[in-house]
Amino acid sequence: MNPAPPTPPPLPPFAPAAPAAGLAPGGDLARGFYLVFWGLLLMVSLLMTHATLEVFHGFRVPAYVLGSLVLAWGVSILKQAGPPARHWQIRVRLTLGLVLLQIYFAPFTVWWREAPQTLYFFVNVWFLLLTTLLGLLMINVLAALTAQRVRNRDEEAEAWLFAAGVVVLMIVPLLMVSLAGFLISLRDDTSFAAEVWSMVDRVPPWLFMTFTLPCSLTLVSAWKAGKLARRFSRREAA
Repeated sequence: MNPAPPTPPPLPPFAPAAPAAGLAPGGDLARGFYLVFWGLLLMVSLLMTHATLEVFHGFRVPAYVLGSLVLAWGVSILKQAGPPARHWQIRVRLTLGLVLLQIYFAPFTVWWREAPQTLYFFVNVWFLLLTTLLGLLMINVLAALTAQRVRNRDEEAEAWLFAAGVVVLMIVPLLMVSLAGFLISLRDDTSFAAEVWSMVDRVPPWLFMTFTLPCSLTLVSAWKAGKLARRFSRREAA
């Protein structure tokens, strides 16, 4: 008869737990959200200044591209440090794609200022605005999924509320104004861009403040998600 195989040694009663799925060692997920926060803050700040950078002779791009690059860096870290779950990876890739589109559309803002009546330039700037708003939405979605993973219901509900604010206060008004401008331009045989800007000019200045609110709340959402990820990472390492 063959001798019985040796019995493996028993596991220690308090073996260290493996790192939590979705939070990489060292708080990489937190670092990703912090980079998203600073990239978004830099992007919005430079966007409001209308500053430009000369990449090479005769070719200028808006300075907000610097913030978009930091933002893309942060989202790339979220992709690597996040869970391998399909729903997370799809949303992170979508967010990264939106940020890259912001960079692609950047030169059109400079060209459109030089030729505001050119419909092609205006349409590309419109898509830049839409991709930026969708990017804000997806950052809140990623923050909500992070809070859901660490079982923080309050932060999760808050992030979903901020995401709804982006849709209601930014995306829906953009689509409504664009649709109305398009229909009026067809009816009166006028310029689509001119009709859209005519409607924008009639918006009271105080109402524009409500449009900036979701952007500020998205910054709060990204920062809180970073704090949640770091706190959970430290607790798992303890």
